[in-house]
Amino acid sequence: MSGDRLRWAIFTVSIVSSVENPSAHLWRALGRRLRQRENDAVFFETRGNRALQALLHRERSEGLNAFRARFPDLHYQTVDQRSGFALAEWLNRTLSTVDIALVDRDASPELIAALSEFSRPFLQTFLVDPGWSAEPIDPAPAANLTGVLAGNDELVAAYAHGSEAARVYPFGPLPANLVERDPTEEQVAMLNDAAERAIAAIIRVSEKIRRARGTQIVANGRTDHS
Repeated sequence: MSGDRLRWAIFTVSIVSSVENPSAHLWRALGRRLRQRENDAVFFETRGNRALQALLHRERSEGLNAFRARFPDLHYQTVDQRSGFALAEWLNRTLSTVDIALVDRDASPELIAALSEFSRPFLQTFLVDPGWSAEPIDPAPAANLTGVLAGNDELVAAYAHGSEAARVYPFGPLPANLVERDPTEEQVAMLNDAAERAIAAIIRVSEKIRRARGTQIVANGRTDHS
C-alpha cells in the first residue's frame, strides 16, 4: 500500500487560516507531503469557521489570496455546517471513494462522533491531536476510530488511559509554541518531519489491515490485530 495512490479526506478547523489555529501549519505540511507521494488529498473546513473569520477580519481578501498563492497545490473545500441525518448522509457520499479520513481534534464534536460511528470496510479513520491544546478531548469516540495520532508522549498516555480500546500512535516531536504567523525554519523542519511520521504510521496501519483481510473486518477497517 505504501506505493498506492491513496485518497484522503481531511477534516480541519481551517487549512486556509492559521489565525487562532496553529494546526493549519501542520495540515499544510501534511498536505504537501501527500502531494509529493502523489496521493489525492482534499481538506474540508466549515463555511464561516472562526479561524477564517478572524483572518478575513484582520486581512480581508488579501489573506485568502496569500494562501492560494503560497499553497496552490493544496485542494480544499468549504462546506456547510451539518448535523444529524444531513451530516451522516453527507459523510456517506463524501467518503464513498476515500481510503483514509483524518479529523482535527478541534473539529466539531458532532463530526468526530459521526466519523467514529461511520462503518465502511477498509476505510481508516484517525483523530489527529498535535498537543497544542491544554487537554485531550473526550477519548470515548476515539475507541471506535482506526486510531489516534498524538503529538507527544503525554497525549499518548492520556488517550490510552482514557480508553483501553483506543489505538494511539505517536508522531512527535512538534514545535512547542507555534504562532499564527509563518513558522521559523527550524519549526518548518519539525512540522515536515512530524507530517512524514504521521503518514508513515497511517500507511503502516493500513498495510496491516490489508494483510488481515482474511480475518474479520469491523467498522472503520479495524481488526483485532491492527
